[in-house]
Amino acid sequence: MRRLVAATVAGVAFAFAGQALAQQTLTVWFAKGFYKSEDDALLAAIKKFEDKTKVKVELSQYPVQDMIPKTVSALDAGTVPDVAYADVYDFQVTGKWAFDGKLEDLSDILTPMKAQFLPNTLETVYLYDDKAKKRAYYAFPIKQQTMHVEIWLDMLADAGFKESDIPTGWKDYWSFWCEKAQPALRKKTGKRDYGIGQPMGVDSSDSFYSFLTFMDAYNVKLVDDNGKLLVDDPKVKQGLIGALTDYTAVYTKGCTPPSSTSWKDPDNNVAL
Repeated sequence: MRRLVAATVAGVAFAFAGQALAQQTLTVWFAKGFYKSEDDALLAAIKKFEDKTKVKVELSQYPVQDMIPKTVSALDAGTVPDVAYADVYDFQVTGKWAFDGKLEDLSDILTPMKAQFLPNTLETVYLYDDKAKKRAYYAFPIKQQTMHVEIWLDMLADAGFKESDIPTGWKDYWSFWCEKAQPALRKKTGKRDYGIGQPMGVDSSDSFYSFLTFMDAYNVKLVDDNGKLLVDDPKVKQGLIGALTDYTAVYTKGCTPPSSTSWKDPDNNVAL
């Protein structure tokens, strides 16, 4: 039975050309993009790969929220693809699958090109396999992202504020949008607009990423470098309480749409 190569990032197919040549067909599962240009780029990369290697790629695409359930079913049935990619693999399942011995060791591929990666990149996929009793590279990272907060300057102006009015302190920043900008905008425009659009759905990877930024604000580290869980540390507990309080306050104060608690990954894009 073939074991799964769980790619944490896009465009990994080219890395497995040597292995693919032996079987002449490569089965790939890939999360469907949110925009047509994403899927077009994937199809173009696959065509280049097929033209160069003469290996056929059998591509299946699924919505991001379906990728983990489908992959889990495939693992249970023993009918996994050769390569799979989803944005949510890395923080939800890759570590567990590596621990359970369900992922391929990619060290022979990644080690020779280690110098080409930015610092702290390969470390994210250097995971422990409890069956093999070793650490190795169990996914292929070629994409990084950064969290950011977008603001609408025209709406800020409509509320009677300018950019220099925005506080830079953590709590003051969020309070400004909730307690000043939102009521001022509603009063002036008569519209039921919200000061913040915070993803809060349990099925949304954006909720996870966003909450991590709130954890960072409190310097919360859940696991040490040796894999030890730190949630029993009083400082970590207090930091988590602070982060969770700040994150949920946006909702309890009515500053994010009520529907944001049920948003999936595409929904916040549509709502905003």
